[in-house]
Order: sequence, then structure tokens, then C-alpha cells
Amino acid sequence: MTDSQFHTFRSLEIETGWSFSNTQHSPLENWYEKNRDTPIENLTDGDLARCCRQDQYLDYIMPICIERLEKSPSSGEMCAYELLFSMNSIHQEYWRKNTDSAKMILRIISSLNHDELNELFRDEIEALIYSLEKALRATDKIMR
Repeated sequence: MTDSQFHTFRSLEIETGWSFSNTQHSPLENWYEKNRDTPIENLTDGDLARCCRQDQYLDYIMPICIERLEKSPSSGEMCAYELLFSMNSIHQEYWRKNTDSAKMILRIISSLNHDELNELFRDEIEALIYSLEKALRATDKIMR
């Protein structure tokens, strides 16, 4: 795992060689600029979910996401389970390279009482399970 507690978006820009400029002043750019100097561990659940949906700094935020989901699988800002559902936006390639994280997310999902979830939540969970298991199967085939 990456030591993310001391990172901010700005420090990661420097580390990765990426340059940010808020030229269009879009809501996403404004959000990024507002959070640019916030330690990643202090981002809200909604901010972490947005990072997942935008494929931003996954190697750094995933340990924090997992930690939050282990404490409360229903973590979210806009809705219950937002952080968990945002994992559906993460590309297969990430999960194939990070099988431990994929397995941890599956373990968190298995702790849920699926009977208590509404139909939309169950559909999101099933899509996430499918995506994670597909990545793990692909990794298993590659390793053979």
C-alpha cells in the first residue's frame, strides 16, 4: 500500500509530473482546485467517490477508501453506498493490477445483508461483484 496520509493532489501532481490549470472553470476543475491542498486522508467520502469516478490517484486513495468502507460500507455523501458504488467506475485494468484491493472490496460486499438493500442498490452491488470477479478471473488466467 502507498503511504497516502501525507499526500495532497498538489504533491501528487509534482510526484507524477502532471500539471493542473483551471482554465475552463468547470465544476470538476473547481472541485479539484478547492481540494488541491487537502490531505487525501481528510477528503470526504464524496470526494473519494469522485476520485474513483474520475480515475484520479487510485493507488493513493484506495487504501483510504477500503479503510472507510470497512468501518461503514454505506459510506457516502450524496447517497448511501456512494463510495462503494463509485468502484463500478474503476477500469478493469486497475483491478487486475490490484487484486488485493479487489479481494478486500469483495470481502466488504460479502459482509452486507443483501436482503436489506433496495433493488437499485442490489443491481449496483451485483455489477461491482461481476466487475471485480471478472478482473480476478483474468488475472488468474494470466498467472497460469
